[in-house]
Amino acid sequence: MAQRVAIARALAGEPRLLVADEPTTALDVTVQAEILSLLRELQVEKHMAILIVTHDWGVVADICDRAVVMYAGQVIEQADVSPMFHRPGHPYTKALLAANPLYATGAEFLPAIPGEVPQPGKWPQGCHFQNRCQYATSECGTVPIQLVEIGLNRISRCIRHEVMMSDADREVNE
Repeated sequence: MAQRVAIARALAGEPRLLVADEPTTALDVTVQAEILSLLRELQVEKHMAILIVTHDWGVVADICDRAVVMYAGQVIEQADVSPMFHRPGHPYTKALLAANPLYATGAEFLPAIPGEVPQPGKWPQGCHFQNRCQYATSECGTVPIQLVEIGLNRISRCIRHEVMMSDADREVNE
């Protein structure tokens, strides 16, 4: 009920953009589905954009058209949801998706991302994810990594995205 009240208060001013920060946190799956359904209905009725901030890939898959993944204070990938889920364009996105409990089977351990997030203000030179990345080379630590187009309406902050994505293609074909 608290989420519904918060949504109602946010809509009182008839905004063109609703920012929903973790709108389904701590909800059971039934109530979560109701909240997401309510957001979809409101979006259509009010002709409004919705920006959802979440750590829940299920919410992203359910309601979002596009996603932005951030790491250590930077946008590291932005793409339509389906291509991002099926062929991530940044090693961090790939690692997050692999660690999703939804894909756990039986007694398998979920893969964990090695290392730790750098402390704010102590970012490494170059790619902020390099110390945790299986694709990192010395080149990743030399200069700040810029966002680059890696496809239609798709950007990544990884100079090794082609290698990573071709590895993903190989894994699918094996």
